[in-house]
Amino acid sequence: MSTSPGIVPDMRYLSPAYLPLLVIGVYALKHAGLDGDGVGEALRTLFWLVVIALPLIFIILQVIAGNNPTGQVTFLMYLTYLFLAGAAVLYAAVPPPTSSPTQSRS
Repeated sequence: MSTSPGIVPDMRYLSPAYLPLLVIGVYALKHAGLDGDGVGEALRTLFWLVVIALPLIFIILQVIAGNNPTGQVTFLMYLTYLFLAGAAVLYAAVPPPTSSPTQSRS
């Protein structure tokens, strides 16, 4: 590890949480109404997004910013804002779930 104090908390400290959070996320998808096929389809879609998006982002990052660290950070900041805005739009576009007959029996 470097001697620089860096940004606290360091992301390396959070790495043991990745696998349990992945399991919790898949369980949350299943609890949200996706069956095994729906979760599998979601994971396949995410896999292909990663296979296509990460190399594309890397190429765009190198073309736009090159070896300029400030430009790279600025590009990634705006890309993060774009992803967050897209997630917020998708979240707002999903209708709330209707109550199932098994939940409320009055």
